[in-house]
Amino acid sequence: MRFGGVIVDWLDDYLDYTSPQEAPEIFHFWSGCAIIASVLNRRVWMSRRAPTGVVYYENYPGQLSPMLIAGSGKAKKSTAINIAKSFMKEAGVKVYDGKITPEQLLAKLAGMEKQFGAAILTAVASELSGFLGKQSYNDGLIDILIKLADCEAHPYETRQNTFPLTTVCFTLFSGSTPIGLSKAIPPQAQEHGFLSRYPWIYSDKSGKIESLANDEEDVDVALLRSSTEKRRSLVVRLRGFTQLAGSFRWGSARGWFREYYENYSRSPISEGEGWPTRRADHLVRLAMVLNVSRGCQSKVFSVEDLSRADKYLAEIERDMPKCFAFIGQHVNAESQERILKVFREKGLNQTIRLPDLFYRVGRYFPDTSALKSQMTLLEEAGVLGYVGRVNNVAIWTMLKEPY
Repeated sequence: MRFGGVIVDWLDDYLDYTSPQEAPEIFHFWSGCAIIASVLNRRVWMSRRAPTGVVYYENYPGQLSPMLIAGSGKAKKSTAINIAKSFMKEAGVKVYDGKITPEQLLAKLAGMEKQFGAAILTAVASELSGFLGKQSYNDGLIDILIKLADCEAHPYETRQNTFPLTTVCFTLFSGSTPIGLSKAIPPQAQEHGFLSRYPWIYSDKSGKIESLANDEEDVDVALLRSSTEKRRSLVVRLRGFTQLAGSFRWGSARGWFREYYENYSRSPISEGEGWPTRRADHLVRLAMVLNVSRGCQSKVFSVEDLSRADKYLAEIERDMPKCFAFIGQHVNAESQERILKVFREKGLNQTIRLPDLFYRVGRYFPDTSALKSQMTLLEEAGVLGYVGRVNNVAIWTMLKEPY
């Protein structure tokens, strides 16, 4: 969108609006993407068409469902999610933000399709375990979410009823800690393709400090007026996005995508199951969001849209394994993570005195023998290394990450 001849990017302005808040920029960026995705839902799409003309499936922006993962209280992920939720509601998005059973979810979607002609809903949960517990897996909720993530027209079944949904788009925007994720999602969910249908965004910490310790009389009136106007502008432009409808086209970016797809398919990183098999679809969904964020009305991709989407996915892929560190892990994993957290704060190959480590994590172990036992396991795995003694004090270092 152009104002005074200058291209104004919605996501850039959203990052500017949220910049005083402590959550890391990567969380606010993907929260902004979730907002646009929920507004667009399936109003626009990209048809995945073969040279024969057959459309095998379609990508919708509303399928983009980011998950923000960080240690408890470390990166203010819940605050970032709640800010995004408030924008969704102001833009007219139908938002659900509570725990729900499979029966209730499908009944709600079926009611929406009957009333509005489409089952379009965004579920927002600052803690994924509040929306999805392991019991939900036994009740079939994850299998249902997999079909909903694919926008699948399907007779959705529960133990009691069948809910035929034909026009569906379900966006899930949530957060968790790595440990909480392991408690909410059983290992079988990964095997069934649940995890690969969502972008997982990890951050260790914010990097910003803001105490929020201002009384009303301390507030700068000019800054308040500016912030209020920024928010108003962002909401107005979001509502404008609801006027978009119809199919995206590849345009001049077709060659870029074909080359990307062929090169990626031949590379070793494409050989894994799960995320690698769905990366191209995530890229297309994100590119649609980025295109709309720039205020484009033509629904035609540029090379910039696709290359930026590729860059943002590569950025989150580096830390994505940290999100899943505890899924399917032994009970020892939580104890070991407390130890490793102290070493990470120092950095790889930096040393820590054993008494200092005991002081930091000793309260989480029944005795020093239990702590030393976990350190021995990490040493045998090549994660920690014993350096030696200085003034008769044992010195240890972290050699590598365990995943």
